[in-house]
Amino acid sequence: MDRKEFMKAMTALGIISVLPKDILKAQTLNKKPMQKIDSTIQQILAYGIHAPSSHNTQPWKVKIEENKIKAFGDFQRRLPFVDPNNREFLLSISAFIETIDNAAMAIGNRLQIEPFLGLISADKELFSIEMKGNKQSSSIAKLSLIENRFTDRKNYNIGEMSKQDITNLQDLDRENIHFFSSNSPKGKIISDLQIQAFTKQSNDKSKQWELSDWLRFDKDQKEKSGDGLFPEMLGLNGLPKFVWYSFFNKKSANGNSFIKQGIKSAIEQVKHTSGFLVITSNSSENISIYESGRLYQKALLKCTELSIRNHTISQILEEEPMKNDISDNLGIKKPIQFIIRLGYSNQDGYGKHIRRSINSIII
Repeated sequence: MDRKEFMKAMTALGIISVLPKDILKAQTLNKKPMQKIDSTIQQILAYGIHAPSSHNTQPWKVKIEENKIKAFGDFQRRLPFVDPNNREFLLSISAFIETIDNAAMAIGNRLQIEPFLGLISADKELFSIEMKGNKQSSSIAKLSLIENRFTDRKNYNIGEMSKQDITNLQDLDRENIHFFSSNSPKGKIISDLQIQAFTKQSNDKSKQWELSDWLRFDKDQKEKSGDGLFPEMLGLNGLPKFVWYSFFNKKSANGNSFIKQGIKSAIEQVKHTSGFLVITSNSSENISIYESGRLYQKALLKCTELSIRNHTISQILEEEPMKNDISDNLGIKKPIQFIIRLGYSNQDGYGKHIRRSINSIII
């Protein structure tokens, strides 16, 4: 189906009035014929693909059966070296579930979501999602938050967070959302441990090669792969972006100069941070990790609403002994699932999300 035919089909289904042009354009990049699916499910998935994920791996796939969505994990998109226990894998898929649930509510529908999380394995259905079709009032504003959310790895303005903004974030879940100012003793502990963890991971050849698998050095890959990390997403523009595309490749990404520059950038990031949001789970069980993944996306969408820049720093929860020390140092007894650096910035973001097409996630 070419773009013209696709637009006609979407108009007939009544989707054009809901989906922004950029989202529609993104779905035409895949050359395979679009599978005929329910128009509401089509709308929901168009926003669901905007969910955040580690290294922008987008490790989800779905099967459509009439008015049901069956969600699976895509094991080819795992990160076995930094995430051997599939914790981040499940968190990413859970953020995807939260995103499609938000999209459904925003267009006036309700989903019934049933998790099957006893065991995470290849080809195992993780979620059964059924359209209930209860019409509610739609909210284009909620859809805009999903579309406009982005990770900002740049340096933020120096200064404290607004107390009201902190309150608004913690009100999402007072038991599992914690905030530490970067100038506080505990905030400084987070900064120090993150630099230690980032440095250790950067010098681990297996983990650095795994990262380089998801770094994109070819502009054309934006449309070819629709996943991974591009220079704009890493906060690079202008000359640094030109140098990235012109001179770097997977091999050089594992070289000493690239690694040293990455560590230097990580140090500057924590220096230019107003505070850290820490998200915990009630337990280490998969169902609690799922709930944390959903809470994470709620927090990111709230940050988008409040114009708070955010960047999830994962290394501190991936590397030993830092991941074992952080809870005790912060006085938190629950398992920590996310640490997010927060701040404000006058700089522009990197633009629209780089995502795979809807058709590429359907099996």
